[in-house]
Amino acid sequence: MKDKKEKMSMKYFLIVVIFFLLSWSSVYAQSDYDFKVAEAWDFFKENQWKEAGIKYLEAFEIEKSYYSVNDKYNAGKALAEAGMLDEAFDQFFYLANHRKYFNYHFILESDDLLALKKDPRWGELVELVKKNKEYNEVGMDADAVYILDKIRIEYDLQNAERIKLGKEKGYQSQEMVALRAAHQPLKEAHLKQILELLDEKGFLGPEEIGVKNRNTVFNILRRARIETHDEYLPIFEEAFSKDKLTPNQYASIIDRISLFHENRQVYGTIFDYDKESEIYYLLPIKNPENVNLKRAEIGAMSIEERCESSNMKWDLEEHKKMTIEYDGSHSK
Repeated sequence: MKDKKEKMSMKYFLIVVIFFLLSWSSVYAQSDYDFKVAEAWDFFKENQWKEAGIKYLEAFEIEKSYYSVNDKYNAGKALAEAGMLDEAFDQFFYLANHRKYFNYHFILESDDLLALKKDPRWGELVELVKKNKEYNEVGMDADAVYILDKIRIEYDLQNAERIKLGKEKGYQSQEMVALRAAHQPLKEAHLKQILELLDEKGFLGPEEIGVKNRNTVFNILRRARIETHDEYLPIFEEAFSKDKLTPNQYASIIDRISLFHENRQVYGTIFDYDKESEIYYLLPIKNPENVNLKRAEIGAMSIEERCESSNMKWDLEEHKKMTIEYDGSHSK
């Protein structure tokens, strides 16, 4: 009996060790992948296409189970610019066949891929992407999708630039201030286009423009001026009532409006960062004792779960104490 228990213990021990080693190797590989991609991006920004393309290919050899669409696209562009057409087409056919890439109008009009467009394989690739787009957009608003696809790609590229610079120089650095200023004209153009769509068509949901485009519309609107939030609140209300906004998206808009006008949020979606303690904290909530009831009314997760998802812990008494301190430091 004792031998049997010892064998069982050894078996479980080996399972744990194997699981640990597999997990460790996976984390190590992902870290190495990210490092290679970062190197590739540095070359990419300097138009050193061959070096960028090779680094991307090295990254893809490390992480073979999943690739970012942006990484694959950038690799394809770099390899095309470097004259490595076979390798470039490999990237785009992977996107079309395995990731169902469907940005048909973008690749058709893009100046990034001129070298590929002269190759006989280009027609086959374009047809694949077109079929993906048609399948993905059955019943969608084609005109709105066309506009929002372009906005989403530009928005994602700007966001990637900010994240990379933030990690390298810090989000409060002078370089970040300069980058945000450089991004501002395009951000304002995006907002103008989206507001024109809202005026013409109302808020379009996932079934009309796709989940990614809906999320991009929300992210751009969320950062708009309070006057815009106030003006379009009825449209946001209607969109949520028709399930075109998620509970958290709707709550975020309402909280921004409430914070501006009442210095209190309703649902607890907005955080701030304390430089001295270097921690994130929830900005003051109206009736924090009942915040979970308010969240439940719209189908949002509990405040405890929301905080946990951001590596925070909800503590009602601490929040009340913080609110008193916040009010004192923000009193007029």
